[in-house]
Amino acid sequence: MRSQKMVSIGLPNGSLAPTRRLPDTWRVLLAFVLGAIFGVSVRRALYRWLCGYQISPNCDFGMAYVQVVAAEFGPRSKIGAFTIVRNLEYLCLKEGARIGTFNWIFGMLPSSHYFIEEENRVSSLILEPHASITSRHIVDATNTVTIGSYATVAGFRSQLLTHGIDVSTNKQRSAPISVGSYALIGTGAILLKGAQVPARSIVAAGSVFRESSSVEPGLWSGVPAIRVRGIDQTGAYFTRIEGHVG
Repeated sequence: MRSQKMVSIGLPNGSLAPTRRLPDTWRVLLAFVLGAIFGVSVRRALYRWLCGYQISPNCDFGMAYVQVVAAEFGPRSKIGAFTIVRNLEYLCLKEGARIGTFNWIFGMLPSSHYFIEEENRVSSLILEPHASITSRHIVDATNTVTIGSYATVAGFRSQLLTHGIDVSTNKQRSAPISVGSYALIGTGAILLKGAQVPARSIVAAGSVFRESSSVEPGLWSGVPAIRVRGIDQTGAYFTRIEGHVG
């Protein structure tokens, strides 16, 4: 099926890239299937050639299905097998950033029916240097999701949800989500639209983090999550200079 959607891509610096189209499904499927047969080097080349993505020569590009308007995979970045990324305006993995296996990441391109009042909405996922999303998570990038440098969406089954229904207006609304640098999101956590997790904070497993005015680091826990105490900032996780956690 051929997509006719044309969008101007919002870049992190606030500028717009030239108008482009979402790659045709057959191009992405061809890159996925032939890449599975011939290996990672061919997979990288096919996604560059067929979809126009910018992929570093040493990016570890697994058997992932990636159908976005524009994508950048930086040096030593990684995307794992059977992760599906669809309908984003922009996907960016900076140096050393990682997305693990079996993740489902989706967005919504500019539409004539939804979010038309949100002029600055950009459907994008940005992983800053050495940020990580592990395995089996759901990321709704209807609006921008930013994972800060050295931050980790850990464990399994966490949900990052940038949109929801406003019952007072009977319309869908969206707002960006950001996870601060060196933050740690526990397994099964839920981050709702507008959530801004402070840098060097921990969101406890199973917590629901909503929009908060606090930027003070600490342990956040509960439904909804509240800051329950401070945490030692001298631990090895908060001082590491490589993204990998041994």
